[in-house]
Amino acid sequence: QKAIKAVSSAQATITAYTCDLSQQTRVDDLFVHALEVMGGIDIFIANAGFAYYEKIEVPDWEHIARVFRLNVFSAIYSTEKMKTLNPGRAFKVVITASAIGHLALPGYAIYAATKAALHRFAEAYRFELDDRSALTLVYPIGTRTNFFDTAGSNIPIPWPTQSPEAVARAVIRGIERDHPSIYPSRLHQVFRVFQRFLP
Repeated sequence: QKAIKAVSSAQATITAYTCDLSQQTRVDDLFVHALEVMGGIDIFIANAGFAYYEKIEVPDWEHIARVFRLNVFSAIYSTEKMKTLNPGRAFKVVITASAIGHLALPGYAIYAATKAALHRFAEAYRFELDDRSALTLVYPIGTRTNFFDTAGSNIPIPWPTQSPEAVARAVIRGIERDHPSIYPSRLHQVFRVFQRFLP
């Protein structure tokens, strides 16, 4: 609610809705609510993510499942929902992946695995779409939000970092230009090129 009040625009109507996106029934409820309020869904942005940092010490099946249900299952399921809700009609799904999906950093193993899974899903699923540009993935580097505060205390934050405003501008540009992949950080793009030759 605080974020909604902070936005002042006569061009947008913002409606708050709270639910647990790690549960299929709650995701279904979200789509029902959106359709009732807006009548249709042109763009769906899957930005929710399970924030955590920890070095794996003890096997924990349920913990792994919780991370994947929110970071992976919810985003993939929502993408499939958008396809079935828009037969023969243009739509756009934007999923927030992460630069960490391309990088190996201790403490982020499970989190990175979820983002890498989204990356590979998108590469394959685009071939099943009539319009491959309907699915876009965003690969932000460390974004200066409360994400890392939620993940834990005194955790190492991947460098470099960007402001959420810079990432948002990059996402909007990418959507407008139908980019399949959005890399808000040019420096990260340079790192990716070097990584191909110096893994």
